[in-house]
Amino acid sequence: ESYSAIIKNEIMLFVATWVDLEIIILSELSQERKAVKSRVNNADEQISDLEDKKMEITQSGQQKTK
Repeated sequence: ESYSAIIKNEIMLFVATWVDLEIIILSELSQERKAVKSRVNNADEQISDLEDKKMEITQSGQQKTK
């Protein structure tokens, strides 16, 4: 093989490795984003549940005072 062919092969291997690393990083970022979205949705549901309970307690207390 000529020197230029060897260099070309080395560059192609480097590029392939770099692309593989990018795919791994993007996959990890995507998984983390999904996990964060899930935690936010769970927190929103918990807040909504607490607000509902607060409303029930408030309404119950108002009915007792009447």
